[in-house]
Amino acid sequence: MLYTVQGILIAQSLGIQLPWFSIALAITLTAMLVSVPISIQGIGVREGVLLLTLGAMGIEYAVVITFSLFLMTISLIPSTWGLASWLRDPFVKIEQDALESAILEPIVFVD
Repeated sequence: MLYTVQGILIAQSLGIQLPWFSIALAITLTAMLVSVPISIQGIGVREGVLLLTLGAMGIEYAVVITFSLFLMTISLIPSTWGLASWLRDPFVKIEQDALESAILEPIVFVD
């Protein structure tokens, strides 16, 4: 929902004059199709779907591509935080005995 609201705000700031429902529908369809593992970070798929949906509603192609790149930037920001965390300690050291005992211990339910 927040991703959609962010997309609507970005669309309004770029001057896309469409009803909020149309923009939300295009963003939702785009998010669903970007989740299909066809490309890295949905590059190309996102632009194609947005060009198909928003371009059919009369929005200029350059504005649609700019909108798409802003949406990609929104999704990349949390990923960079994860990358920074991983670079700080990329390999967590887990002792083999502790891992085996955690897997092989029976599950005990407490009443």
